[in-house]
Amino acid sequence: MNSYDSEHIDVEPFDREYTIDELLRRDVLSSLSRESAALLPRQWAIFTDTAHCHHLSGAWDSLQIETVEATIRQRQPDLETAIDHGENNTTLLFPVEYELEIKGYLGLHVTADDARCREQGHAALNLLHQLMRLTHQTMLTSGLHGQVVEESYAQLKDKAEQLACSEEKYRKLSESLEIEVQKKTEEIRLAHAKLMQQEKMAAIGQLSAGMAHEINNPLGFILSNLETLKSYGDDLSKLLTGYRALFELCRDHWSEGDNAAIASKARIVQEDEQALDSEFLLADIPVLVDESMTGARRIKKIVKDLKAVARPGESQEEFINVHESIDAVLTIVENRLQDGITVSKSYGPVPLISGYPQEISQIWLNLIINALDAMEEEGMLEIVTKAEKGHVQVIICDSGHGISPEHLSKIFDPFFTTKDVGQGTGLGLHLVYHLATKHGGQIEAHSQVGQGSRFTVQLPAVKG
Repeated sequence: MNSYDSEHIDVEPFDREYTIDELLRRDVLSSLSRESAALLPRQWAIFTDTAHCHHLSGAWDSLQIETVEATIRQRQPDLETAIDHGENNTTLLFPVEYELEIKGYLGLHVTADDARCREQGHAALNLLHQLMRLTHQTMLTSGLHGQVVEESYAQLKDKAEQLACSEEKYRKLSESLEIEVQKKTEEIRLAHAKLMQQEKMAAIGQLSAGMAHEINNPLGFILSNLETLKSYGDDLSKLLTGYRALFELCRDHWSEGDNAAIASKARIVQEDEQALDSEFLLADIPVLVDESMTGARRIKKIVKDLKAVARPGESQEEFINVHESIDAVLTIVENRLQDGITVSKSYGPVPLISGYPQEISQIWLNLIINALDAMEEEGMLEIVTKAEKGHVQVIICDSGHGISPEHLSKIFDPFFTTKDVGQGTGLGLHLVYHLATKHGGQIEAHSQVGQGSRFTVQLPAVKG
């Protein structure tokens, strides 16, 4: 691109200072006198800044004109000035400014109501300012148009080539910038998703020890039952071996009439059976199996519910039963429900919602964990669901310590937390807010210190 020094740039003929006789042409002022007679006094005049009378309206005495011109030459007034001509004749002289410079003066011949003339003078100044502005803009536009028309074809061609080169450069820059923006957007999206997954796993991590205990309990009695069943199997196998031997002895010796051998073997088998308490074994085996199956189902449910909450995001939305989603979360936080904490569920008839199951579960998980943290070892956790004008409302209340007013307005901000260092990431409620709005819903929080908190989540229901 070409560069130009300021000394080589010519001032265009239209880009200059204009005098008042250029900005207020006589024909325009004459038209103003005719069309705005009701707004202007009968006698008014325009003087240049060099004390020349440019326009007269009404009957003026030549001596008055000379006096005004002399005053302008001598004083160059920059404020409203009254010129006394004697015999109750006065001329009010108003500086006419344009772009912070005095271009001339407006003179009004005053013979009676001085205050009314001043008002007319200010009204006339406003009209003159508008006329000067319109005239100036017209001159600039006309001059610029003339300059463009007078440019040579070679200059226009050169500018066109420069514009083409500039356009090509900016086009390439735009393409490169768009690629970079897409790249950065994807990086931000991945970082945000990673951060959200980390917060999700942090919430799960708080429950990990308790969930391990929940899994360990049924797993422990399953293993114990299996060991017992193994010993029962050994005992029953020994008993079954004795019965088989007795059967073979009966089969081989019955025809020979060796009743004494058969009776002896039968007593031995009977004694073994009594020692093993076969009745107890047969009664206890179904109990052990039922207990083991119950424990296995418990483990299966914990793993299933944990997977539903902890797994990474899915690419497709599903229809979600809100009650099942909440119950799954309650399963994995069951170890946090101390003896002093009561859970009250009031589920109303609600329609399905559409969304990502693991993200919806994350909403309930974070809110319930916060509620349990607020109550510590005792209190009431209340969960209410209801249908509300095409939406599903889920209300989660706790009777904990509550949130102070100065903190309540910040709880959804990222990285804001009132928990001790190392106990909170400050992303839990921010994630809840993000997921609720992502699913077209909203969340509200109400709290009073010492009386607990209430979070209301509203999500759109499936239509139809």
